[in-house]
Amino acid sequence: LCEDAIALAPSFDLIKSVAILLDKYHTTTRYPTALPGGVPHSAFDGTDASRALEIARDVLRFVEQRLDD
Repeated sequence: LCEDAIALAPSFDLIKSVAILLDKYHTTTRYPTALPGGVPHSAFDGTDASRALEIARDVLRFVEQRLDD
């Protein structure tokens, strides 16, 4: 999504390096068989969840600011 947004507004390159950290949660947390030899609840803990929420809030805030401009 950031790549598409960068094509429209180059300022999205600023948030790309932060937003990419959320990629590891996309498939592995949605599908129980996505992790070889494990399940999501054993691979991620509360700290991971808190950090992902913090990153998501930062990305959302960034996008909302761009929409207001």
